[in-house]
Amino acid sequence: MSKKNPIVAIIGRTNVGKSSLFNRLVERRKAIISDLPATTRDRNYSTVYWKGEKFTIIDSGGLDIKKGEAIEEDIRKQAEIAAQEADLILLLTDGKKTVTPKDKEIARWLKKIKQPKILVVNKVDNLKIRNRLESDFFKLGLGKPFLISALNGSGSGDLLDEIADKLPKFSSADKEPDLRIAVVGKTNVGKSSFVNALLGEERVIVSPIPHTTRDPQEIEFRYKGKTIILIDTAGLRRKNPEKGKSDTKEIEKESARKSLGALKNADVALLMLDATDQISFQDKHIANEIIEAKTGIVVVINKWDLIQNKSPKTLKQYLLYVHSHFPFLLWVPYVFVSATKKIRLKDTLDFALKMKQNRERTVDSAELQSFLDFFNESLPKGMKNKETPPFESINQIGTTPPQFDVATAAKTEIPNAIMDILKNSLREEFNLWGTPLIIKQVKSTK
Repeated sequence: MSKKNPIVAIIGRTNVGKSSLFNRLVERRKAIISDLPATTRDRNYSTVYWKGEKFTIIDSGGLDIKKGEAIEEDIRKQAEIAAQEADLILLLTDGKKTVTPKDKEIARWLKKIKQPKILVVNKVDNLKIRNRLESDFFKLGLGKPFLISALNGSGSGDLLDEIADKLPKFSSADKEPDLRIAVVGKTNVGKSSFVNALLGEERVIVSPIPHTTRDPQEIEFRYKGKTIILIDTAGLRRKNPEKGKSDTKEIEKESARKSLGALKNADVALLMLDATDQISFQDKHIANEIIEAKTGIVVVINKWDLIQNKSPKTLKQYLLYVHSHFPFLLWVPYVFVSATKKIRLKDTLDFALKMKQNRERTVDSAELQSFLDFFNESLPKGMKNKETPPFESINQIGTTPPQFDVATAAKTEIPNAIMDILKNSLREEFNLWGTPLIIKQVKSTK
């Protein structure tokens, strides 16, 4: 992640309210909140604006997870990485439980890190206990604690003032990224492995456990002189969680909602498929969600290295198989990759950059009309009849994605088959591959 803003990391035990404080500071519900320990797994980034200052805030997993499962160790590691890369660390504690042995252990560890720290005591809703809490938590040796309630916002303004005072000042200007890419797909197709391999660092947790990624992770990096935001999303699936696990079900539903929401903020979606698994109804559902979001699309076939006994015909045969399941995606590029072997990963970025250009393309009006005249003449005779009058004119009315009005003299609705031919002809003529096209029929004014 390029460091154009100072970074603040929220560190602490599980369930002290780190994600609640994160959401309070960014003023929106970006992190998923739950009473279940380890709901936050990867490092979650967002930007905070306060009195003319701007900084990046990181929400991390809890540091008191018991050793044992590999994923729990990965959560601990992600939290430690967040602390190491930060310019300022907030140690968040729970005012309802006073000081715990784990708070003391984390405080001792933080004292070994050179970055400045602010001790924050959360869940302080009772003003009568403030003096006692200040005395108890001061013993951690990290200075005077800030007493807050992330739930109702009490004390958050004072905390933001202190953060702004302690942060280093960076002079780089705020700039929109050149490209936002959402990596989407069902569970365990290798999205997080792909992101880590592409970035060359262990940025998100990788595990065979479904739904390891919960919050969409936005990672900024540079490629070919462009600033790119890569959004790693939670896996989407239709299968319900185990009976009785209502908390887990709610978390997964929230994760799915955020994954689909990430599409709306993306320029291009990388739809990831597993080459070793059959294409499912859920894969088709996700593809339709991408189309609904009207982003550019690149289909990424991961784990291609695991296909045995490949021949020169294997790739062509697989494409035919994919096209049979995705007949509505014949106009998008397909890239065969291996995240573990790091094969053809950069090709996905090159295609994504190209798809964004296509989404933003503006076509010359005279060239459009000339194209339409030729289209009317070349339309198969079987499709020409009195009920389907020819198009009289075409105008581009928008971009991202390209949008066109086509005018006809009659009120009869143009059949979908002709509209599909028109879309494909526009893509072919004006290089509009990989992007949805919106075409609206209007009545001619002639």
